[in-house]
Amino acid sequence: MRALFCTVLLFSAAVSHAAPRIAIVDVDGPSSMIGLASQMTQQVVKAAQAQQLSIITPREVRSRLDDKIFAELQKCNGRPSCVAQFLTGIGADRAVVGSITRDTESYLVKLFYIDLKDFNVIADIDRSILIASRRLQSDIEAAIPGMLRGEKEARGKITLTSNAPKATVFLNGEPAGVTPLELELKPGKYKVRIEKKAYTSVDRFIAVEANQSTQEDVRLTRIVGQQTEEEALPALQAANAAPPETPGTPISARTWLAGGGTLVLAGLGGMFGAFSSAAEKRLRTGYDSDTQRYQGTRVEAIQAVNDARLANALFIAAGAGAAVTGLFIYWDVTDAPAPKVSAAVTPEGAAVTLGGSF
Repeated sequence: MRALFCTVLLFSAAVSHAAPRIAIVDVDGPSSMIGLASQMTQQVVKAAQAQQLSIITPREVRSRLDDKIFAELQKCNGRPSCVAQFLTGIGADRAVVGSITRDTESYLVKLFYIDLKDFNVIADIDRSILIASRRLQSDIEAAIPGMLRGEKEARGKITLTSNAPKATVFLNGEPAGVTPLELELKPGKYKVRIEKKAYTSVDRFIAVEANQSTQEDVRLTRIVGQQTEEEALPALQAANAAPPETPGTPISARTWLAGGGTLVLAGLGGMFGAFSSAAEKRLRTGYDSDTQRYQGTRVEAIQAVNDARLANALFIAAGAGAAVTGLFIYWDVTDAPAPKVSAAVTPEGAAVTLGGSF
């Protein structure tokens, strides 16, 4: 019986000697959150003591490190190799380090359970806990024992749907996607905001439980008189669409030539008409009623008459050219068959015939 008792004592001593020593470092935090950081440190200590773990308390850790080295330790941000270089020297095999900060809506908590021999994170807690939920202490207290047992933090699933398709989802103020949306999140309470153009936005607090799935269907109310993105898109596309091109009427080369010739003839007719009119005016101005004579010469009078005749001939030709140009334009616009021009010799003389649609 005495031998058995000694064996049990030896076994217990061996087990106690083999148990890893865990250094618990004060949770880091800004000066405005020292109280919360201290409470979280004590939660780690109590959970370790409840599991009868061999620990180096936060006070002992501070007493073995000077202030400069301790400040550098807290800047490691959970990196195992960084933490190990400061704590292996005080006889620690493992360590718990962490920090607490906040943003406008949530507490941001990070705790790391680190193996200083293998330089790896055994387990961790990484939580964003809404300040308004008042669940900081309870959520972290519930999570620490599992971390110290080396249990990976469980996740929960949440599926968000809405009656308005592709509504934008914000999770704790950050864009998370559009509905329908499935997210895998750490356990906790989240502020969800769902919004869409032409609908009233909806805010909800949704709890995510570990290893469980949550379904949330959000009903958005349509705002009267406003147009949704789906309704506005076709109108926008129609407004931005280029107007169809209206093909112009092709003008043939013959039409351009006929029109140009007509303008030239009309211009020449006008020029010779002006010459004739000027000569006539000059001759009439020099008329002497007593002698019944003109001051101009006979040659000037004949030239004025010839200019007048040439002007008339040119105007007649220009009129004919205008008529032909009009026919050519008609054929170009209506796609009528091209005219046929042919020459013929008759007993009365030579003739030119013009055939086509008129």
